[in-house]
Amino acid sequence: MRHRHMVVLAALCVSSGSLAAQQPTNATSDMSIGLGVGTLGVGLQVSKLLSDHFGVRIGGNYFSLNTTQTQSDITYVATAQLQAFTGLVDFYPAARGAFHLTAGVISNPMSFSGAGQPTNGTITINHVQYPASQVGTLTASIKWPSASPYLGLGFGTPAGSSGSWGLVFDLCVAIGR
Repeated sequence: MRHRHMVVLAALCVSSGSLAAQQPTNATSDMSIGLGVGTLGVGLQVSKLLSDHFGVRIGGNYFSLNTTQTQSDITYVATAQLQAFTGLVDFYPAARGAFHLTAGVISNPMSFSGAGQPTNGTITINHVQYPASQVGTLTASIKWPSASPYLGLGFGTPAGSSGSWGLVFDLCVAIGR
């Protein structure tokens, strides 16, 4: 039986701790390349200011986790993969300011698959023994749509005046089914 639900990804889109190496020039920089760490994994992002109030960003993130656990004669195998690509437009209310509102699109940010299978000929559930053939295998999978809308706010800009390092923090929601 498959269940599908509308879900809002809030915490999954935190891309905090992004350090941006800004283009060193004598004038004010308007472009940066950043390495990010957040709830979507480790990523790389390129940012460019188009004007004093608008900028664009493209980026990608990746993280994968595989685990196998055995508990009460059941072996559980699970795989979680965080892999997302983003295309974003930032609006800076103050000219070349740090605070920004963001809109864009994020690709399939997460997939999960798992299975639980009895390891012996019988399994005990609530002190009652059942044959493994009667219990079967429990499977689960979660996959987000190929693309979802992205709305957020944050602090940080590629508009550095010193041509040095900066910090960018974003908090967003992506709506998926």
